Amino acid sequence: MRGLLRGQGVEVVRVTVSYVDGERVESTERETVDGVLVCPGATADSAANARPDADRVAYTLAFPKGYDKPLRNCRIIINGRECRVMGDPQPCRENCPTAWWMSVEVERVDG
Repeated sequence: MRGLLRGQGVEVVRVTVSYVDGERVESTERETVDGVLVCPGATADSAANARPDADRVAYTLAFPKGYDKPLRNCRIIINGRECRVMGDPQPCRENCPTAWWMSVEVERVDG
């Protein structure tokens, strides 16, 4: 099955916040994950949003088996566009016959 589907590389951006002497310090870690399936979702105008000119783009990503780092509050760069991870995706560790085991929903809102 893996031979029929080919994933692409995406970049995971993880921001860690710590406090030193009461001051907020942010550090950014970036890593490239290869073999991620990218499925474009529907694009929609954010009519219910307070910003009427905003457009929303959503993707569903399938991360390959073996990648099990937490993605909560991360950003993922797909083809040069940064999207935010929705929720706290978890890998499906049982009854997962494919080469991908974690479904991740991301979105980007422009405008």
